[in-house]
Amino acid sequence: MFIRRKHISNNSNAVLVKERKAARVAKKQLVNAQKSMELGKKDEFYTDILTALNNYLSHKLNIPVADLSRENVNNTLIRKNIATSTLVKLLSTLETGEYAKYAPGAVSGDLQTVYANTVELITELEQQLNKKPS
Repeated sequence: MFIRRKHISNNSNAVLVKERKAARVAKKQLVNAQKSMELGKKDEFYTDILTALNNYLSHKLNIPVADLSRENVNNTLIRKNIATSTLVKLLSTLETGEYAKYAPGAVSGDLQTVYANTVELITELEQQLNKKPS
């Protein structure tokens, strides 16, 4: 009975459920990005990377996707005491992804590096956002 009540109370708040599952959803999207990378589909790869990051940030920070902007994300992450190096890496990754998506011929980069940086970035954000304030 106690376990059941705990389960119900943990899943009763939709915002908290989204926040808890944000990394899992991002990892699924990154699997799609990896498949696109292996098939050599750059456009789909960058679209998947941007989707993974935007969905992760939207769920984790409780900001609707329509309201996601660099300023909103940056201000929210600063309030949550995220390291400056992580913020710089996030903004750089978002900029690279958007640039590749909207000017695909102008981007010449290693997809594997972008993928690895994105995975590392989400891991860093997850660790820093889940850290208990002392």
